[in-house]
Amino acid sequence: VLGDGDVARLHRFFDANLTNFLALTGEPPRADEAERELRDTPGPEMPYREMRLLGFTDRSDAVASGALVAMTSVVADLIAEHVWHLGLFIVATALHGSGAARAIYADLERWIGERGAHWIRLGVAASKHACGALLGAIALRRCASAGRCRWDGRPTVPGAGRARPPGHGV
Repeated sequence: VLGDGDVARLHRFFDANLTNFLALTGEPPRADEAERELRDTPGPEMPYREMRLLGFTDRSDAVASGALVAMTSVVADLIAEHVWHLGLFIVATALHGSGAARAIYADLERWIGERGAHWIRLGVAASKHACGALLGAIALRRCASAGRCRWDGRPTVPGAGRARPPGHGV
């Protein structure tokens, strides 16, 4: 679980993996992107039980550097009991195509299921980004969107997510 003491490490990860931000917003991460991610919560109209920002390290290198290879935000019981939401899910660009995203997602799905989730909602932004391979692997159907969504005043690519039971993935 990432916390206030991980701001610099999370910022280094964001800077090292610009592809994700450029694909979603057309811009690199802001100078305060890590702090914002650590403090961002759903609005009051979206009740939830718990929110965590999770960081993943390379098991062979975790003790040596502590460098992140992936991160995600996880929201428990978002709007409805037993429905968990995965927000931002970034895997290091250097690992794209390696199967790492599938393995990390499988571990994450198992972990979420063990904590009581009946459904997982994965927020998806449609783009030419490498997430397409992961989405195919976890059998999510990308939904079409007629317009552009906006978050923090910056345009993002059209897309949507679907909820599905844990264990129906990788």
